[in-house]
Amino acid sequence: DSSRADPVQPGPILGVLMSLTEYAVLIAEPDARLRATLGNELAPLGCTVFQAENGPTALRILAEQQVRVVMSELYLRTGDEDCLIKAIRGNKSLRNTRALAHTRFATARDRDWAMTVGADAYLIHPTRGDRLRYVVARLATERSGGGSGAVVPPSAAPASAAAAPVATKRRPKSPYKA
Repeated sequence: DSSRADPVQPGPILGVLMSLTEYAVLIAEPDARLRATLGNELAPLGCTVFQAENGPTALRILAEQQVRVVMSELYLRTGDEDCLIKAIRGNKSLRNTRALAHTRFATARDRDWAMTVGADAYLIHPTRGDRLRYVVARLATERSGGGSGAVVPPSAAPASAAAAPVATKRRPKSPYKA
């Protein structure tokens, strides 16, 4: 029936989503079920999805593959007391890699930590698949990494991922820099 509306409405994000086949995303998460769920949620983007259960494995994948976005559990360690996102930010060869922190907890401490370590965005689980895809697409297509600290709580998820931009919370400038 031609009178039925197509469930995928054209919008500004649709063009972005269709061009992600050239990008790779790494999901670094110790929970195998959540890793699989996140991978399935990202499948419609067409990007290559790598998975790592721990920080050292994630760093190995980053050394071997061209990864544009790393979605990491906020406190995932690399084995040497650094969290994965902080290790990515400290590696000059990964300066164009975008970092998306995620956690199940919506505390001010977690948001502050995500900004401190240099996350480009922060998601609180559970989050809807369309919102996750929107944030990953936005990060993948932005020019460079560096920690904007965008916070995306589950209550902020719009009915359509293209309906509202991600709320961004910028880190204050350091008083020690000229």
